[in-house]
Amino acid sequence: MRDHVIYESRLELARLLFDDFDPSVRRILAQPFLLKAEVEGKVRKHIPDYLLISEDGPVVVDVKPRHRVAKPEVAFTFDWTRRLQQNRWLYDRAVEMGAKRYLFGAVPNLTTDDWRRHFGTFYSTLSKAKQSFDPGNVLTPGQGFFG
Repeated sequence: MRDHVIYESRLELARLLFDDFDPSVRRILAQPFLLKAEVEGKVRKHIPDYLLISEDGPVVVDVKPRHRVAKPEVAFTFDWTRRLQQNRWLYDRAVEMGAKRYLFGAVPNLTTDDWRRHFGTFYSTLSKAKQSFDPGNVLTPGQGFFG
């Protein structure tokens, strides 16, 4: 890698060195984004340690000592992060292959652009029908189809 990447512990440095010598890793981003969602009735927030851009796709990396991984709150966060990453990655691959069917809510935080791409040329017709027949936005308000 050409750029310096920040780290907050020797364990993170060890992981960075490992990834730096992996030929499939093209880029490493430190603390790349905030994950925020309501899970089991609570607002959860988490910033992963690293995002690896590799030949096989993005990989979210959290680095914790083994004794901390056994704690229920850490294990929950790791599992939640892993599931979010898998769902979005699978969704993006499916869309690239032309897929149109998937479970609503399986991929959190789909944007209006995601929905526009999903519905294709039919999006403007659907949007006009929505404005005409549901001006109060009663139907599907949480899906974000229309912003």
